[in-house]
Amino acid sequence: MKKTIMVMTAALFAGTSVHASKWGQQMNGVLATLRSGGFKVMNKIHHKPTEDHTPLWMQLNEENRHRAESVMPGVFMIIIEQMTPAGPQPMGSGSGFAIEPGLLVTNAHVVAPAGIGGGVLVRDSMKGSGPANVLAIDRKHDIALVSIDPAATPHILKFSPELPKRGDWVFAIGAPFGVKDTYTAGQVSRTTVEAHPGFPQGLIQTDAAINPGNSGGPLIDGMGNVVGMNTQIAAPARQNSGIGFAVRAATIQAMIAEYKSSKLASAN
Repeated sequence: MKKTIMVMTAALFAGTSVHASKWGQQMNGVLATLRSGGFKVMNKIHHKPTEDHTPLWMQLNEENRHRAESVMPGVFMIIIEQMTPAGPQPMGSGSGFAIEPGLLVTNAHVVAPAGIGGGVLVRDSMKGSGPANVLAIDRKHDIALVSIDPAATPHILKFSPELPKRGDWVFAIGAPFGVKDTYTAGQVSRTTVEAHPGFPQGLIQTDAAINPGNSGGPLIDGMGNVVGMNTQIAAPARQNSGIGFAVRAATIQAMIAEYKSSKLASAN
């Protein structure tokens, strides 16, 4: 029982880590605790005041909140509507995030019903909403680009230059089951998953909670940079089972570069 409590407490505190240096300090403390087997040692580690007399766990919580608040304005809920005699009715939804002023990226399967040139409705974290148009769809890699009013994208998310490693903490943001601005935490389980023939370079596997509606939302690292895009879950009941997948950031960037290159070629 003591070991169970100790491990659960370690996971709770570890889940709020942000910077590599603090993460290293934290894990060194946890490993020392596991080796010694003492619960009191852990309390001394995590409640020990830092130089400004603030306990480390409070600093980590504050950084976790700051990360969520700073990234959320760049994430959108994408709604697909269909016209009925009673007017437009929602037929599905997903998520997307801003990568440039006026440009969102999402999953191809989210906007496929609208098609290229089709219209969708987007909602931001401030409860604002507006029209957007589908620019490109890459079904092979499950990536799509959506055009939106540049004024609606004051916050741009940045891609991480590095592939995350197994065990790294990551955070999934999106609108699962239509509940937008949802933020969940987990770890990278694997980075070379070939869950679909369209992903020869593999997907990122994570145990961060991903559910229907999270598709197209960003998977970010502790610095708030995008390491992937939530795309699939392995669950027979279409709900989180601890096995989720994300398209790698490098795959998304390659698709964007190819789209821009084709636009330039067609203009010449």
